Amino acid sequence: MLQQKSLALLLGIMMTSATCLAQSTNIRTTHVVKQGETLYNIAKTYNVSVDDILSVNPTLSPDKYFIGMYINIPNSPALQAIQNDINGVEEHTTAVPNRVQAAVILPFLSESINASERSKMVEYYRGFLMSVDSLKHQGVSVDIYTYDSGDKSNQSIDNILKDPMLASMNLIIGPMYSSQIAPLAEYAQNHKIRLIVPFTSKCMEVYNNPYVYMVNPPQLYLNNVIFEHFVENFSDSQIVFYETNEQSKKEVEFVAGLKNYLDMKGIKYYNINKNSDNSAIVSQTNICKKNVIIPNSSSINALTLLTSKLKDFCQENPSYKVTLFGYPEWQTYHGTHLDNLYNFDTFIWSKFYSNVFESRTKDFMHDYYKWFNSELIASYPKFGMLGFDTGYYFLSSISKFSNEFEQNCNTMQFNPYQSGFKYIRMNNHGGYINTGVWFVHYSKDERRPIKIEY
Repeated sequence: MLQQKSLALLLGIMMTSATCLAQSTNIRTTHVVKQGETLYNIAKTYNVSVDDILSVNPTLSPDKYFIGMYINIPNSPALQAIQNDINGVEEHTTAVPNRVQAAVILPFLSESINASERSKMVEYYRGFLMSVDSLKHQGVSVDIYTYDSGDKSNQSIDNILKDPMLASMNLIIGPMYSSQIAPLAEYAQNHKIRLIVPFTSKCMEVYNNPYVYMVNPPQLYLNNVIFEHFVENFSDSQIVFYETNEQSKKEVEFVAGLKNYLDMKGIKYYNINKNSDNSAIVSQTNICKKNVIIPNSSSINALTLLTSKLKDFCQENPSYKVTLFGYPEWQTYHGTHLDNLYNFDTFIWSKFYSNVFESRTKDFMHDYYKWFNSELIASYPKFGMLGFDTGYYFLSSISKFSNEFEQNCNTMQFNPYQSGFKYIRMNNHGGYINTGVWFVHYSKDERRPIKIEY
């Protein structure tokens, strides 16, 4: 077991070898010496002194190091001051009766996944630790036990399940691999521990195990929520589907499902395609209504072609009101399409959305950098924010509601950075899936994205 208790883990995962996590709270990470680097350069990079580095590397000599050598990097003085403050607070919180105990089981060190995926797991865990720190300031006490789940086989999981300490957990968060869910889910059910599955949308155990919670559910279960919201907002509009040849299987299913839902509701819709000229678009749109255009592809190329076509159409037909309805991927196209999203008064749906223009989002990113000396990975979703939201939601809910969590989990007052949470039970014998969805309006009038939870 790789155990780090409570908030002593605030500074994150420190990788010291292929088999363990650093146990010293004064070590932030390890650095692999590269060609041309000096100890002075390395120390400056991490905002520490050469003496600080030597203090956590007893066998290291200032003039004897080599390319490829692993060097421990200590916390900067500012981070160590935070750590000392946390440790001091912890000494006075050990007797809190509603202390939450959580195990995190993820592949931090497995060489079977690439460095990029491993970095996402580290970022997720760091965000989780930031949520623990936030809750600490609200009087919530948490013990964290960290385990490396290894590769996709169940050998590491089987070894973890032998640890008697695991049976005392209130929550288990993990795993990354869907192949490892079954033994963890069985253990969770036998010991009445809630298992939070944070990443995969493939989890058959949720159908027959009441202790399984999926953060990222299959798209099928979100579609009805999205379709219902769409009809509530656009049933009086002229609905027009834009067809391309670029759609994926997921998008084909989404568009087919939305059309079926509209048919069921008796709502008429129309079609255009990439070859439609302005006269063809006029024949499928309505000058007296808002025209909602839905492409059947989330790709940036499809969005580029569509917005170019619609700009030409609107210049020739300025009296027509045109709105776009699109996909989660569009939030990653701000660099080239933010103005287009505003100009067409766009709506998107997404399981994950972080408003990079909000000050609190910027504050989170600043705090993450301050504590871990690294930026959030440029990914969708942001794994650090996912870790924070998941940790905050479940840890605070368990602390507040305890055994009545299931009856009260959807009443939790919580302003997440990225992930909405709205749980429904699969059936009388099964677990719970998260149907929280964001709808984001890129307001043409306000020139800002407005996030709405549904």
